[in-house]
Amino acid sequence: MQEPDQDLSFVDLLAWCFRFLDAHPDALLFVKWTCEGCGDRATSNEPNAIHLLGYEHAACGSISHPKKFGVVAAISRARTVGFPSNN
Repeated sequence: MQEPDQDLSFVDLLAWCFRFLDAHPDALLFVKWTCEGCGDRATSNEPNAIHLLGYEHAACGSISHPKKFGVVAAISRARTVGFPSNN
């Protein structure tokens, strides 16, 4: 399942995220939006979270209440974290 190639409505974003996380439970999803203050494309810094009260764009400080969203997916290939022993 690929990342959407266009922005999605809030309802479509939720549906896509649930399907994606069902298929990839270890994935991290980051919401993207267009900042209402400066017009730049912004990406959230909190994975797997959708905020109904808006998003703050760190670069300009504006709070946006987007109607359309994009999403960036990061999939971990490793299931365990650690280092091999020296023994």
